[in-house]
Amino acid sequence: MIERPDRKFNPRHKVADRAVPVRPLIFHLDEASGSRLLSYGKPMLAAAGERLMGADEVPRRALFLLTGRASLHPLGTSASDIFGRSELIGFAETISRRPMCYSVVAESDCRIELIDRKKLLHAIGRDEHLRRSLILALSTEIQEIYRLFAFL
Repeated sequence: MIERPDRKFNPRHKVADRAVPVRPLIFHLDEASGSRLLSYGKPMLAAAGERLMGADEVPRRALFLLTGRASLHPLGTSASDIFGRSELIGFAETISRRPMCYSVVAESDCRIELIDRKKLLHAIGRDEHLRRSLILALSTEIQEIYRLFAFL
């Protein structure tokens, strides 16, 4: 079972307070699709202070935090955002092969699932349910972000 994100580390009252205005993509998926997505992951342990992803790098894997906290540091700003358990980081950049616009650093010891791009694309190509669920989840996320920015 996928747990809800641990919000005690980072209350998200409004998008203007956040360095990276995103919602966890995984929670727009149904339980079966979320579990399938994570089944393509590879477990990893990261120590506090370890750099997990670098700004301006094209990631080969997305990160799903099972435990611990990670900070996101957008390019060109001193702002940062703390993400906790059950957050999916770098998914869109991994799929699209776009460079990261932020770096990611483990703030505490973390257990992570690394979701490999090639395995994920292969799965999406042959799993109609997962493909449709991801498209619906991404469109829902985009609509929510649009609504948040529309009122700024």
